Amino acid sequence: MAVTRPDRPSRTVLPWLAASALLGAGCGRSCGSDDAAGEGAQGAFVRCMDVDEPAARSGRASGVQFALTSRVLRVTPDGPLDLVALRGAGLDAPGLAQAIAGISEHRPDLVFVLGGLGATAASAAHHLDALAALDVPVVVVPGGDDLSEALDAGFATPRGGALFDGRALRRVDVPSAHFLLLSGAPEGRYAASNAHCGHTAGDRRSLEAGEGRTFVVSWAAPTGPGASAVARGYGGSEAGDPTIAAWLDDLGQPGGLFAVPGTRPLAPAPPDGARILPAGEAHPALRVVVPRVAGPTDERDDLSLAPPGAAVLRLDAEGLVYVGAMVGG
Repeated sequence: MAVTRPDRPSRTVLPWLAASALLGAGCGRSCGSDDAAGEGAQGAFVRCMDVDEPAARSGRASGVQFALTSRVLRVTPDGPLDLVALRGAGLDAPGLAQAIAGISEHRPDLVFVLGGLGATAASAAHHLDALAALDVPVVVVPGGDDLSEALDAGFATPRGGALFDGRALRRVDVPSAHFLLLSGAPEGRYAASNAHCGHTAGDRRSLEAGEGRTFVVSWAAPTGPGASAVARGYGGSEAGDPTIAAWLDDLGQPGGLFAVPGTRPLAPAPPDGARILPAGEAHPALRVVVPRVAGPTDERDDLSLAPPGAAVLRLDAEGLVYVGAMVGG
């Protein structure tokens, strides 16, 4: 699959719920659980990150060393970290397996999947089967479009490889940097139903920065200033989530990978949203929304169509680099 330089969408925006139309309606009940729910009680939505600590394991996949201890995954590449980030197809798209298999052509050291595994056990299993076959460390960070029971069933099936349930992890450490993993929709907002993945303020507080540069992996993108902010949508309105923005502010405005809203995919920008960063330019806090890997096209904020694919990135001494787009199925 080819890597292409991104189109640069026009600098307009859309309301969050319209941007997230693929998710269906928001929570039917009050999802704004109080802080007691944030400390671990079951609230009005499924707490995505309330799963058991995974068993320790280590190994190599495609020449990359990995080690899982407690809730932290350590990935050690031979050189600069090459990674691919994508959103699932959200359904059993005909080209899903082939699109995921094409990731191998880019020889990544790490793959992040930000939600979109589908609303059925069969769709989630289809995604996980294809991802496990990559033989590279793959971390799945579910979102508000993922059904919790389908994920439970999917990850309960042994698949081999180096596939990791991001709900059970808190951090991925790589040389000189780390990625904080935030699964689910903030306070259950924008989740397709109360049975889909959400997270609480307590879940966000549980993510502790490690040594080196910080990046976040979150299904929901933050609100942000600037015409080129990654969560802009139709008509110039704000489409990001303010609780994610406040959390990132507490962390010192790190870079990050996000999945929704999907109106500005593959248009990386710094936290101030001052400009779209061109492919090949490193930034210590680069932010980017990743596309769905297969299935229907998404509509950008300028009404053009964003074909399925994935973001190809590299982490080096200067920061995170957006290399280009992998063309999907």
